[in-house]
Amino acid sequence: MNTILVAGGTDGLGLEIVKLFAQDASKKIVVLGRNKQKLSAFGDRISFFRVDITRENDIKSFAEQFQDQIQTLIISVGIFGHGALTSFSYSQIRESIETNFLGHVFLTRALLPKMAPQSRIVSINSISGVNPTKERSLLCGAKWGLRGFYYALSEELKGQKIMVTQIFPGFFDSDYMDKVGIPKDKSKAINKQLIAKQVVELCALPQTIYVPEIQIKNIAYS
Repeated sequence: MNTILVAGGTDGLGLEIVKLFAQDASKKIVVLGRNKQKLSAFGDRISFFRVDITRENDIKSFAEQFQDQIQTLIISVGIFGHGALTSFSYSQIRESIETNFLGHVFLTRALLPKMAPQSRIVSINSISGVNPTKERSLLCGAKWGLRGFYYALSEELKGQKIMVTQIFPGFFDSDYMDKVGIPKDKSKAINKQLIAKQVVELCALPQTIYVPEIQIKNIAYS
């Protein structure tokens, strides 16, 4: 049975990805997150582990107890940040870097030894990792760093036949802006189910096909 591990699969885009994978009974779904409340409808179909990827001890503890080989690792964790750099406190800067960059690196480092031969890593990045944007210097800095990390790691893993793909979605229908008090008209937002479908279809591709990145933009905001 193929094991699909989704970090950040308890909310937003990550949850939509989990919903689609869960329809395939041949796959074992493992979800990492902070709150499993939204997974209750899946019953025993989903294995949940409470892991905060910004906490090194959480990651180490999970990696030590998890024995499965991972066919697909999807990391869909992030927080939004909008405003001039000077508007952020030092603790807010640290939180952004830890959540949007370091946590991804730590989790990938911990789980690499558990990746199956000819497996796949999918990083859910952001269009902010491609396009520099005013008042998003903190967010862009972390996301661009993440982009560079996974591109370099992809080269490093070629000998192990582990493929790395990055997804760069534009503004989609989620509450990540609401959480930081930024109102946004969602009438033209990308449907997150569409993005989730792209991720699932990517993971179904044969290992002879390598997709380094997928950018999903709404031309209304181009």
